[in-house]
Amino acid sequence: MSSKVDAEKAINEKWKQVKNVVGDKSRDIQSSGHGGWIQICWNGYIYWHRNTGAHEVHGDILTSYLKQGGPGPNRKTGRRELGYPTSDVLYDRYPISRFEWGSITWVDGNGDSIINGDLYSYWIKNLEKLESLGNPITSQVRVDDGETIFFEFGCIYSGQASGNKPIYCSLDLPRIGQPQIAGTSHREKLRINNAIWLKGLSKFIGSKTQLQNVIGRIWEGCLAMRRTTNKNSATIGLALSRGGISATWHISADESLSNRTLYDIILTIPGYEPVVLVAHAVYAKESWKSFGFIHSSDLHVNRRTEKFRKDLELLGAKTGAKEFVNYNNGLREMIRNANKLYKQGKLDMILATGDLIDYVYEEYDSVHPYGHFIDSKPQQPQNQIVFVEGDTPHHSGNFTILELLLRGQVNYPNGARAEELMVPIFMTPGNHDYRIHPYRLLFNLNIPLYPDREISHYASYNLSRREVLKLEGRKTKPTLHRYHAREMVKVDKDNQELRKRIVRDSFYIIRIGPHRIVMIDSRWDAGILTGDMEAIVTAAGYGSDDQRNFADGGPNSEGFTRRYNENLKWALKKAKGEGIFIVGMHAPPINLVKHDHSHFLRETERPFTSADEIKAYLRRHASYTKALLTPYMGWEYPSEWLDKEVGYFKKGDIRGLDYSISSGEVSDFLNICVGKDGQYPIDLVLCGHTHNNVEYRLKYDEEEEKILFYMDFYTENPKEYYPTKHGDSDEPIHVSVKAGAKVNGRPARVTDSKKNYKYKIISVPPYNYTLNDSRQPNEWWRTHRPLIMQTASVGPLDKYQRVTGTKPKVSFRGYRFFTVENNVITTAEHVTISENTIVAEQWLEPILNIMMDTTRKKWLEPILNIMMDTTMER
Repeated sequence: MSSKVDAEKAINEKWKQVKNVVGDKSRDIQSSGHGGWIQICWNGYIYWHRNTGAHEVHGDILTSYLKQGGPGPNRKTGRRELGYPTSDVLYDRYPISRFEWGSITWVDGNGDSIINGDLYSYWIKNLEKLESLGNPITSQVRVDDGETIFFEFGCIYSGQASGNKPIYCSLDLPRIGQPQIAGTSHREKLRINNAIWLKGLSKFIGSKTQLQNVIGRIWEGCLAMRRTTNKNSATIGLALSRGGISATWHISADESLSNRTLYDIILTIPGYEPVVLVAHAVYAKESWKSFGFIHSSDLHVNRRTEKFRKDLELLGAKTGAKEFVNYNNGLREMIRNANKLYKQGKLDMILATGDLIDYVYEEYDSVHPYGHFIDSKPQQPQNQIVFVEGDTPHHSGNFTILELLLRGQVNYPNGARAEELMVPIFMTPGNHDYRIHPYRLLFNLNIPLYPDREISHYASYNLSRREVLKLEGRKTKPTLHRYHAREMVKVDKDNQELRKRIVRDSFYIIRIGPHRIVMIDSRWDAGILTGDMEAIVTAAGYGSDDQRNFADGGPNSEGFTRRYNENLKWALKKAKGEGIFIVGMHAPPINLVKHDHSHFLRETERPFTSADEIKAYLRRHASYTKALLTPYMGWEYPSEWLDKEVGYFKKGDIRGLDYSISSGEVSDFLNICVGKDGQYPIDLVLCGHTHNNVEYRLKYDEEEEKILFYMDFYTENPKEYYPTKHGDSDEPIHVSVKAGAKVNGRPARVTDSKKNYKYKIISVPPYNYTLNDSRQPNEWWRTHRPLIMQTASVGPLDKYQRVTGTKPKVSFRGYRFFTVENNVITTAEHVTISENTIVAEQWLEPILNIMMDTTRKKWLEPILNIMMDTTMER
């Protein structure tokens, strides 16, 4: 009887957690045999056994499980082959459930893959070590002298060649965020080096050569490439060259790749439909003399953002639902525009510099599904985290959603069709990609000895305080214990899911023709406050620069290492000044304090800016810029900001430019950028992190041996720019960029009667020699390199728009599109993403799809495309 009581309690707790998956209970719990109990729900079952605990099974996996006899014997074999579940249905690239003696994976196109026996036991026993293999995607497959199980990234084998003991081999293929570039000529055939490794051989006694030959025979003919955009196209086989215990994949001499074509790497096994191992793995292009690329940053992909608009509608917050910004829609929109540019022959790649996801794992509880945090200190913190739909640390969480979005497999929340990206995307991570847990959108933080501090993260969703409280089911904002705040910024430095699925290397070089693109991982947050004493000291103003920035909401990243800089020097040396040299990274190497991009710091206006204006700027940021208020003497100002009638706004070190940056060996990196000591300079550094649209250029003054820092609208002039401040006033002054405007103009007060806006505005002159207007781009780059460009976010709204009584700040949410002609960058255009446009288009597309499906007339398609184009804001 006690067994039933225990089962009821455990099953009821599990049901509360997974009710949204399995639905309501349809009957009381009942015995399921062999000492276990079952709760049947409308959409799934919950099983309990003393040895396994309570776990749910649903969907196609439940159907397959019941066919195998469930926890009881298989009708065909008479044996209990699976037993009770030891996990919920886990969602990764494929759904999977684990049981006492086996597992079931549901693979699209192939149905259930069921494994059990000795190979399953070996996998489960060594699960942490074998995590790099991913999930099994086949059942046991018979080979010459044994059997093997194919996984997403390798296989487990046992047979005569291994002494009938399991060993495993790991595939090291390209990643969706680190694909491989290939040519189309015979001299530029694809070759993937060191792509397969035998492992688990420490206790192996026997002929490794024989074993290697067996593994080679297992894989021979199993890997191929197929066009991403045409799943029915002919495949191109990958042949295996073996040597030692590693191997190399290549295409044969009689195969050829199509120009400007993206390929998936697939697994082809007799008896199974092809399975995509790596999507968007290889891109073939004949020549890189001319091409286009997009720079995007700060995608912040996450699952919870998909629900917000619908939940706001259900809660009656119609205005909030209309104005809400869905981070994932930014990526969908960029993919759609990128595909159009690709079809026009203008685009060949995307560079995505960090904060690819918002955080790794989704968590929930039955009360607050958007973040499992409570107002008091937990008694058992290790038991507080519950992961939604099996989203556990052994699975890739939002990295999977990122991959599915890139593959066009996650439609818009209202059902409108999403597109699969047609060009390769090269990625490097940002600080959010290392954050494990989601964050609350609004709360008070308890700091010892200091008043509670309000922390808010809802402005980037374009939501109001009241709407956020509705989403979280509260009337007032919670006060969180410091433990919960630390959980929200906790990082995983190893980040296996990122490395396994998205980006393999923290530093890698993309070689395209004569050009080099270096992608650098600026790593996780620096200065994370992990204890009460650190919080107290930092609140008192005595923390390190990294700690102060972190507490202020502008965190630095750990940034550059000596190894990064040495590898960068090597890459520059190899490039020999030929072609374009670009560095992509998340956190910028320099950034103005508090994101104060005052217009008078621009190169165009700086020679005419009064010293009083510069001093007022320094006073506003005294603790960062080294401005000092001395007793009886007034203010002392750092001389490196005060040179007269010069175009640069600062020279020397980066003090005052070290807010929200990549720290570490950043000074050495900047010296590399400017070509100090006779090196070749870098052309372009692309970054994000700050969600700002800013351009700097650097110049090395050999006489003073100092770097000069400039800021302006170098590539193109915007119509308006971020608000500024004048003197010691805190009132923001909006900036309009107009031809013929005078420098040192005076702000004017404006009233917009239509929108009921009252604000100050100042007109400033444009930059008179932009890249986009230059007729000699080669000469332009000689006078402007190196250029450091921060691009605003694709996902979050960069500047809150729902203000009343005054004009909202300008938003640059979007990305940049670069054009290369004859081996030189000729244009750099900013493309704005508007959420309202996306939402309108979502409702239009299903109607157009129905029209296309019902008419099936080719002559109608151009008209429908024009209709679609008119809804899209450029």
